[in-house]
Amino acid sequence: MKTDRILFFTLAIALLSMSFLSIGCGASSPTMAHGQPLDYWVKSLQSPDAKLRKKAVQVLGNIGPADSTVVPALSALSKIPTRR
Repeated sequence: MKTDRILFFTLAIALLSMSFLSIGCGASSPTMAHGQPLDYWVKSLQSPDAKLRKKAVQVLGNIGPADSTVVPALSALSKIPTRR
């Protein structure tokens, strides 16, 4: 009787452990902002459309350092020569 309980609890703990470990194994979804993935906004910084570039700067500025690709993408803009 006692060995049956020990076996039952051991199996229950093993199953619970395996289920908790499998929770974090799924693929993470991309960061979304304004209905578009973050990559869309980073690529939009290079668009010839000034309105789209402005919107991308605003969106990425709101995301900020929450994603590691945002700050380098925005800081690269300061190195692009502008026409006056």
